[in-house]
Amino acid sequence: MLQGLVGDTFNSVYVAAPEFFPTSFRATGHAISYQLSVAVFGGTTPFIGTLLVQVSGSPLAPAYYVAFVAVACLILTQFVPGTSADSSFSEGSHGVVHDLR
Repeated sequence: MLQGLVGDTFNSVYVAAPEFFPTSFRATGHAISYQLSVAVFGGTTPFIGTLLVQVSGSPLAPAYYVAFVAVACLILTQFVPGTSADSSFSEGSHGVVHDLR
């Protein structure tokens, strides 16, 4: 069940994240931002988790860190602009909206 929840989360990230960048450098922008965030958070999380356990004495301290980051991300997603209706964001559209119905 946990694998399904995590999989659903990452599936939505892979669909939404490239939309943050113009089409001219969409793949590069997504790749760099993804790898940078994995390096920063994935690389420092074990260190921060160990530090939190040592400082607080609680073995649940890393869980509080993960919960804090999750809540921060949930709040920050409210400020992500939508790009589907913004034809000026995509350089290749030339103001043409295609109806796929």
